[in-house]
Amino acid sequence: MLALLVSLLVPVLASGAVPSGGVRGTVKQAAGGACLAEDPCDGIGRNVGLDFSRAGQPAHRVRSNRDGGFRVLLAPGRYTVRSAVEPAKRVSPSVVTVPSKGFVRVTLVVGDAGHRILTPGH
Repeated sequence: MLALLVSLLVPVLASGAVPSGGVRGTVKQAAGGACLAEDPCDGIGRNVGLDFSRAGQPAHRVRSNRDGGFRVLLAPGRYTVRSAVEPAKRVSPSVVTVPSKGFVRVTLVVGDAGHRILTPGH
């Protein structure tokens, strides 16, 4: 049984099916609107769900931590980012491109108010 499992797993690992890069960054809340009682309204996007999809197919869902940070492993390519709440909130930028090696770092702003995205190198 172990030999069968290893024989099935080795080709998957050798093919690079497990991504070694992806997206990492910070979630910010757009200015304006109402804040929940437990939210200090400091602009940090705590515990925000994000859906990453590629070519219309779901790829991965991630949730930001208490500091607004997140990290998600994804294969190289172009991904659409959406909020994972109903009703969905605007996410900007709404598209990120994962490089062939490593991680792309982004600042995602979630909400409906007007805002500017600050992304290193752009």
